[in-house]
Amino acid sequence: MKFKKMEIYGFKSFADKVQIQFESGVTGIVGPNGCGKSNVADSIRWVLGEQSAKALRGSNMQDVIFNGTEKRKPQSFAEVSLYFDNTEKIFNVDYDEVVLTRKLYRSGESGYAINKTPCRLKDIQEILRDSGMGRESYSIIGQGRIDELLSAKPEDRRAVFEEAAGISKLKNRKLESLKKLNNTQDNLVRINDILHELEIQLAPLTSQAETAKKYLDLREKLKSLEINNYIYQYDSSASQKEEINNRLNGIVEEIDLKSKEFDETVDDYNYTANKIDSTDQTITRLRDELLNLTVGLEKQAGETKLLQEKINSLKASKERLVESVKLDQQEYDENKAKLENTENEKNLKEIVFTELVQKIDDLSSELDSLDREISSMENASEEETQKLVENLGKMGDIKAQITGLETEIKSIDARLAEVNTLRSECAEKYDIETDTLNSKKREVEELEIKKTQKNEELKEKKQGNIKFAYKVAGLEEDLVDIDSEIRSLTGKINLMKEMQKENEGYVASVRKLLQDAKDNSTLGGKFVNVVAKLMSVPEKYETAIDMALGSAVQNVVTKNEDDAKYVIQYLKDNNIGRATFLPMTSIKPRKIADEFVSIIKHTNGAIGVATSLIEYDHQYDSVFNGLLGSTVIVENMDSAVNLAKSTRYSFKIVTLDGDVINPAGTMSGGSKKVQGVSLIGREREIVDTENRLIELRRRKEDTAKELEEAKLEQTAMDDELNKLNDEIRLFEIEIAKESENINKFKENLNQFASESLKLDETEEKLKSDKIASEEKLNAYKQFREDIESGNSPETALRNPELFAKKQKRNSISNELTELKVKKATCESDKVSLEAEILRLNDLIEKLNKDIRVAKLEIEKTTTDILEMEEEVGKTVDQNLYQSNMDALQKTRDELANFDVTKKELNKKLQDLSEKKLVLSSELQRANDRKYKEENLLVKIDSDIEQMQERVWEEYGLTYATAVEYKIENHNIQEGLQESARIKKQIQSLGSVNVNAIEMLTDVSSRFEDLSAQRDDLVNAENDLNKIIDGLTEEMETKFKTEFDKINTNFQGVFRELFGGGRAELKLSEPDNPLECGIEIAAEPTGKKLQNIQLLSGGERALTAIAILFAILKLKPMPFCVLDEIEAALDDANVERYARYLKRFSNYTQFIVITHRKPTMELADTLYGVTMEERGVSKVVSVQLAEAIKHTAKQN
Repeated sequence: MKFKKMEIYGFKSFADKVQIQFESGVTGIVGPNGCGKSNVADSIRWVLGEQSAKALRGSNMQDVIFNGTEKRKPQSFAEVSLYFDNTEKIFNVDYDEVVLTRKLYRSGESGYAINKTPCRLKDIQEILRDSGMGRESYSIIGQGRIDELLSAKPEDRRAVFEEAAGISKLKNRKLESLKKLNNTQDNLVRINDILHELEIQLAPLTSQAETAKKYLDLREKLKSLEINNYIYQYDSSASQKEEINNRLNGIVEEIDLKSKEFDETVDDYNYTANKIDSTDQTITRLRDELLNLTVGLEKQAGETKLLQEKINSLKASKERLVESVKLDQQEYDENKAKLENTENEKNLKEIVFTELVQKIDDLSSELDSLDREISSMENASEEETQKLVENLGKMGDIKAQITGLETEIKSIDARLAEVNTLRSECAEKYDIETDTLNSKKREVEELEIKKTQKNEELKEKKQGNIKFAYKVAGLEEDLVDIDSEIRSLTGKINLMKEMQKENEGYVASVRKLLQDAKDNSTLGGKFVNVVAKLMSVPEKYETAIDMALGSAVQNVVTKNEDDAKYVIQYLKDNNIGRATFLPMTSIKPRKIADEFVSIIKHTNGAIGVATSLIEYDHQYDSVFNGLLGSTVIVENMDSAVNLAKSTRYSFKIVTLDGDVINPAGTMSGGSKKVQGVSLIGREREIVDTENRLIELRRRKEDTAKELEEAKLEQTAMDDELNKLNDEIRLFEIEIAKESENINKFKENLNQFASESLKLDETEEKLKSDKIASEEKLNAYKQFREDIESGNSPETALRNPELFAKKQKRNSISNELTELKVKKATCESDKVSLEAEILRLNDLIEKLNKDIRVAKLEIEKTTTDILEMEEEVGKTVDQNLYQSNMDALQKTRDELANFDVTKKELNKKLQDLSEKKLVLSSELQRANDRKYKEENLLVKIDSDIEQMQERVWEEYGLTYATAVEYKIENHNIQEGLQESARIKKQIQSLGSVNVNAIEMLTDVSSRFEDLSAQRDDLVNAENDLNKIIDGLTEEMETKFKTEFDKINTNFQGVFRELFGGGRAELKLSEPDNPLECGIEIAAEPTGKKLQNIQLLSGGERALTAIAILFAILKLKPMPFCVLDEIEAALDDANVERYARYLKRFSNYTQFIVITHRKPTMELADTLYGVTMEERGVSKVVSVQLAEAIKHTAKQN
């Protein structure tokens, strides 16, 4: 391929059309600075697809169009064409010559052409990429591009090598495939999301469609039933009315008869009642007389009674005194007997005491006598004394025994003294412990009292706490109730507001019309509102106004007839249904005739004309006067009937309960079905409920505050209770401790008592031992005395009389001791008895005194009683009393007779009352039957009217058009029951979406289509992944192969250009060749291998040129534009560069823009660019000498 020529017109400084011919080899373009040489390279780059104005040295793309000079106007467009010889088919087109053209208008429009045929930029890029002349290739090396290549990051150099390796096209295909894959995946995600949404819709739509089918089937059945029910009732209404009228006539006759009988009974009842009144007056007079007599007698009896009560009181007092004397006398006798016994006992004690004294005296005398006899007998025994001396040898032993016994007696005396001391100490301790025990008992009693007081206080506090607990529980329950009511009212308000928002309660057509008007301003401007929303009615009159308006409450008010026509047409077009309209310009007001106004005012129970009882904007006077101007509201049915008769049934009358008397004379009424708030009362009910809610919230706050305060008080009381419990526990602990101490004191007392008892036993034993020892001592002393006196035991034995007397003396001595003890005891008992006698004497004297005083009081009371009884006798006047008693009895007899008469009259009155009640009940029942029959007449007309209205609204049929649906022998009862059952079935279906059937079909179809699309996208995703994997593998293989070749070429070219040295291209990540950076290492002759950034500017430029030639050597380009790339080289390197360029021109056509002489010398063709006219470039053919001359001048 050969770059043949280029044509430039209007591009930058080339204002005129310029043609440059290129030959094989090297074509040089020379010229002074600023003459436009580089614009030639820019124009070639521009045609090859450059999109960056900055790369073309401009601020925007319009800067490439000739901008004019002082003498020339700006060009309107720029156009450049490049001509190539394609005989070698470098371009993949079937032309031997290929012309690439790019054109740009100043307006911004641009275009490309291949061989003058318009094409896309993409087409240009494709054809160039296949030839190795892509935008990223080194087909054009501009000023500074070499340094830019060398200064770039390793990752940024990839584009050059990818273009050289020929994988750019593959990379673009991969990027396009990745883009398609991303789009496919995005579409797949989107379709899956849509399918998921459709799946979610399918289940409810299927259910809704089934429900809709059931609804349509049931609706069709209901239509047939309701039409035939209507036809049947319409056809049978005349016969029903005739039958009802016959029954009414019979009821009226019955009422007349019953009324006559009722009037007669009332007359009898009134006559009897009058007689009872007369009798009552007589009975009242007699009772007054009886009362006066009774009062007189009672007054007389009252005085007697008062005296009698005093007498009774005195008698009772006397009885108490007698009883007291009796008890005191009994106690006196008992103590007297006791005194006598005690004195007898004392006398006996004195006798015993005297006898004991006598015995003691006798024994003492006898003992003295024996002592004298024994002494005499002992003195008379001299011989025995002599013999006693003989026994003096035994005297030592006797003395020893005497000494031992005396020591033992002393020891016993010491022990006895110790025992007495211990007893005294024990008694003292016993007294101390007893006092302490009593003190502790008193302390425990005081603690028990305090504990009891605290328990009583705790009991009171607990009762108070229980009251607070009940109060808190009550407040919490109130709070729960208030919360429950608040939630209920909140739900109610939300429901009513939702109903108001959704216009619930209105017929379907009106509700849809109001709903559409919210979104359709045109429609909303065509009507004012419904009647219910244009007025405000007091709660008292809501039922009456609601019944007075009837279905008219849902009528739609419009400003004029045209607006009404528009809305009616809207209803038809949208198949919404029917509605009644009230144009304000055509509706005629109604009013009560003047002759009836005064009648209404003076009729009892009449409230007023309906329009005067409601509030509305006066611009709607014609509407509300037309609807309610001839309607009067009254309190009850009696008032309504009276007013209707008085005004000859000239207007509609409605009671507060909703009963209606129509101008035609028909009456309607009865119980009203409870169905919530009416349409006209809904707004008022919302306001009332909100006010109630506000009040409840205020109550809730107050109750919560009160509850909080009660809980605080309860907490305080709980603290007090805990404190009291703690105090009681402390008392209990203290009591337990003191009780334990008391038990210890009791144990100590028992121990002291036991010790005292043991001491008593020890004392008795010691005394016994002492007596035994003393007897032995006396015996030994006696022996000693006998020995000392010359007597010996043998002598004593031989003198039995002496021995007997001594034995007797000992016995008398012991007896004397016992008698002395008894004497002391008896003397003590005698003292005690004397004290008791003294006490009994004092008590007897006191009782005797009390008895004497009580007897005197009894005598005085008896005297008082006799005096009062005498006074009672004087007070009673027997004659007057008897006279009053006779008059009283006579009055009682008369009163009894009149009571009998009244009972008879009351019995008769009761019978008449019962008869009157029965007749009244029968009349009421008859009137009720009459009222029911009359209502049946009204109901027949009303039912037919309602059914006609429903059949018309629901099915658009009149009686005439409904006949064609008639079913012969239709059973009305079964029809009504079946229609009611079907309505319940329809109601049980809930909200029905009739469009669900069609929607289900659409969604199902869409789901199937999207499912198929999803399958296609999945297959496409798999195919694209395979393509990308294949492209990646191919690119990697090809890049590695071509990169190795470029590296080899680079090493050879580097050595040739540098005259030696070595260089190398390296992949920064060999395992990731398609994304890693490319490192350049160079080692000129005489230097170490180092990074290219460390080389000099000339070395770096020459290295870059070496890379360029290495790439060109791999895949020689058809042509290459070099724009002053050798500017940084010195002359020696420029010559080497020029020689290598010349040699390489055998494979590639070079267009060189240069200032350097060696390059010019090697060029095969030279063109000069000049500016003969300022700002306008021209191209001329020049000789080498001229070029060198121009260059020399420039240098």
